[in-house]
Amino acid sequence: MNFDNVTRLEQDRVTIYLMTIKAGALVKEGFTRPDAWTPINRDGYQREPEQRRFKKIADYLLRSDGWVRIMPQAILLNIRGKCRFHSSINKDYGTLDIPDSLLPLIEVDGQHRIGGLRRAVALNPEIANYPVIVVLTEDLKRLEEAVMFYVINTTQKRVGTDIAQRVIAQELKDTSLRRALVEEGKEWIGKATEIVDILQNKPSQPWHGRISIPGQRSPGAVIRQTTFVQSLKPILTTAIYQALSSEELSELLIRYWKAIEESWPDAFADPDNHVIQKGTGTITLHIVAPLIFEAVRSEHERITEKGLREVVKGLKDKLEDDFWHATNGYAGPHTSHKGHLLVADRLRGHLPEEKRMKLL
Repeated sequence: MNFDNVTRLEQDRVTIYLMTIKAGALVKEGFTRPDAWTPINRDGYQREPEQRRFKKIADYLLRSDGWVRIMPQAILLNIRGKCRFHSSINKDYGTLDIPDSLLPLIEVDGQHRIGGLRRAVALNPEIANYPVIVVLTEDLKRLEEAVMFYVINTTQKRVGTDIAQRVIAQELKDTSLRRALVEEGKEWIGKATEIVDILQNKPSQPWHGRISIPGQRSPGAVIRQTTFVQSLKPILTTAIYQALSSEELSELLIRYWKAIEESWPDAFADPDNHVIQKGTGTITLHIVAPLIFEAVRSEHERITEKGLREVVKGLKDKLEDDFWHATNGYAGPHTSHKGHLLVADRLRGHLPEEKRMKLL
């Protein structure tokens, strides 16, 4: 197969080709394959690709609501052999000839994108003309592929999303943006970011000045915006609270956290040595918040400050005094996602019995 407009370069004695390949050619049967481990291919270094991820990528490429459908990340392939490169005036720019005898090319990184493209082309043949950015390494051995695959998938650092959260919050009125967020189940992010700003700036409540906002210096900050935004998901995706405005939800959260501060004042006075306002505390207390809110509402018809203080104090009385201590408490070491679930389960199990029964 021949490809025009190819750039050739060399990194540490390895020849690399940069090009675009139309989706129809890329997904053609026998052109590429992953080197996945199977009982037959025991030397494979990848897992079998996941069909659900194929569908997600295909749905993205097939959307017709006017939202952009770009795929700017390069797919990384390797040819286990040598190509033939024909240069023009510039010796590193020209035409690449890939011998059929060396196909299929190995999908080192990007197998789910290729699977999604294949599905999209099958559903809409027009996608066959979609140009895909490809990086092709030449003559790497399987072990070198495996090392590259491992490095790519274990050393990439997640990019902070705090600025993106703010852009989403600012543009929530955009119909196509909202539709895209709803389809991804993330329509709550904009409202969560608005709530963060209200809590960060409103005085005389536990979160005033304690959230790290991008572009602002907050000497007293104990938790990042991104963590606080994510922690609000259990509340903002509970049906009964979805219709409330950012201001109403902020007021509800202020009442809730004032009740929590009243029960554990030492943890708030010494945030460095306690996790109640860090990821562990914030995430787990927001996981159980809908249960506590409903317990109060069932008793008082409204979610009152008095009712919240009663339920939270009842919870506190059934936990160890140092529950939120960073080193000595039960919650302190539980910093992972699984740990958060364990802490939340512990809290849930210690809600006052009579309050829990009223939820039935």
